[in-house]
Amino acid sequence: MHGSLDFSGKVVVVTGADSNLGSRIAEYFLAAGAAVAAIVSNASATPIGSAALYPCDPMDYEQMAAVVEQIRASLGRIDTLVIAGGNATENNSEGVIQQRLVAPLNASQLVNRVMREQPTGGSIIYLTGNPARGGEAFAPASSAASAGIRNLVTSLAVEWAPGVRVNAVDTATPSTLAKDICNACLFLASDLSAYVSGSCVLPGSRAIADSCL
Repeated sequence: MHGSLDFSGKVVVVTGADSNLGSRIAEYFLAAGAAVAAIVSNASATPIGSAALYPCDPMDYEQMAAVVEQIRASLGRIDTLVIAGGNATENNSEGVIQQRLVAPLNASQLVNRVMREQPTGGSIIYLTGNPARGGEAFAPASSAASAGIRNLVTSLAVEWAPGVRVNAVDTATPSTLAKDICNACLFLASDLSAYVSGSCVLPGSRAIADSCL
C-alpha cells in the first residue's frame, strides 16, 4: 500500500483551533502522529493535547504573518494548513466577509510561501458551507463567503500546482458527524489524496439522511 494516514514527522497548522470543530481536527492530527500548531483567538485558550498554541487574530494580517514565521522557525516546516475559521464573531456583512473569506485567503497565501520552498510542497484545506444549497436566506454575506472559498479552491489549486494542493470540506452537517469531517481532513492532508486538488468534499449519504431527521 502506497501512502498512509501516519503523520509522524509532519507539521500541521490548524486555525480556529479554539472552536469545537477546530480542536477536534487538531486532536485527530495529534493522534495520527503530527506535530500540531494550533492558532487560537487568545492566550487563555484550553490546551489541546501536545499541540503548541499560537494566540492570534486571523483577521490581523501582520499578526498572522508573524505567527506563520514563528511556526516555521520553531517547527521547521508546514506540511498541512487546515483553515477551520473559528467561532463566528462578526455580525455585519463586511465583518463576515473579512472573517470567512479574506482572513482564510490571507492565511493560505502566507503558508503557501513556506510550502512552495519545501521539496514535498503541502496541502491546504478550507472548511466551508454546503455548496449544494446555493444562496441561504437571511445569510447573504455568509453565503457569499462560502461561494468565494469554493472559487478560491479551484483557482489556487491551479495557481499553486503541482507542489501545493488546495481542497475544501463541506461542514454543513450535524455536529455528530464531526469525526467524518476530521477524517476527510486527514485524507486530504495525506499522500493518499495526491491525485486530489481543487475539490470540495461533500457530505455522504449518512450526513444527508441525518440532516433530514
